Amino acid sequence: RGADLMGVNLTRAKLDGADLTRVNLRNANLTEASLKGVNLTQAELPSVNLSNANLTRANLTEAELVKADLRGADLRGAELKRANLSHAYLVDANLTQAKLQHAKLIAADLTHAELQGVDFRWADLLFTKFRRAYLREAGFTGGSLIGADLREADLKKVDLVAVDLTDADISHLTKQEFLDLVVLNEMTNLRDVKFKEE
Repeated sequence: RGADLMGVNLTRAKLDGADLTRVNLRNANLTEASLKGVNLTQAELPSVNLSNANLTRANLTEAELVKADLRGADLRGAELKRANLSHAYLVDANLTQAKLQHAKLIAADLTHAELQGVDFRWADLLFTKFRRAYLREAGFTGGSLIGADLREADLKKVDLVAVDLTDADISHLTKQEFLDLVVLNEMTNLRDVKFKEE
């Protein structure tokens, strides 16, 4: 707990189920590491390389993951409540059924990520890239998607109740196509959203 492993090379390490609460893994290399069910609560992980790592059912509550490389990582069912993933690179990552309530993903890149059923309630997704992401049944209630790039994303049954979508780019869909796909209410803000012209 709270160990300082800054910059350590743990490529392909097997750490399944380990308790790494509050560990410092800043700039560490955990490429292709197996971290299934690991406890990384409040861990310091800025600029960590977790590309292609297996983090299924990992607990990353309140973890600091700014600029983390999570390309191709498996985060199915992971707990990321209140985690900071701003500017993180999650291209091709699988976050199916992950929990990201109150998480911060400012300018994070989730291009082509698997995000079915992800709980993004009250998350800060300012300028986040969701291009070609699979977002079916994801929930964003109360969150902020200001300036988000949602081009070519699969938005079927996405919950956008009370979400701020000001300046979001949804230009692969007309406004009516978008409204037919998603769940929203009068609190959803669609001001200056970029839709495909009818």
